[in-house]
Amino acid sequence: MQFSEPILNEDEYKKLVIDSVEGYIPHVQHNIIVCEEDNKKVAVFNWFIYGVDTIFLHRCWFFPEFKSRIMKLKYWVGFCNFVKGKGYRYIMGVIDSHNTPALIWALKTGFIIVGIRLSIDNQLIVDIVKDLKEEG
Repeated sequence: MQFSEPILNEDEYKKLVIDSVEGYIPHVQHNIIVCEEDNKKVAVFNWFIYGVDTIFLHRCWFFPEFKSRIMKLKYWVGFCNFVKGKGYRYIMGVIDSHNTPALIWALKTGFIIVGIRLSIDNQLIVDIVKDLKEEG
């Protein structure tokens, strides 16, 4: 499993998204980490620095052939180790409360809920944080 941090222009990023999720919903591109195994793209992580030791994970997704829960967990742990190796201690993010699969995944993979709030369109947003130091 290898991780890279490509610098992509808008068109390259859009193509990466379309190739991986077979569609494109407009969103903000930040820093990108791509996970690959045997020269196949596995997952994409869209993130930015939130603090000295914290990253904000804006979006992440897996290519279709790597979406099984066991495979996702393997690459998720690899991503956490990669980020930890870069000197970050925390991964934070937000999840729309209607996205039950993402909330379950976050809690099962060690995130804790640190707050909730309403978005400007009155949707409940859940603030989550994962402490990478807790991972052996």
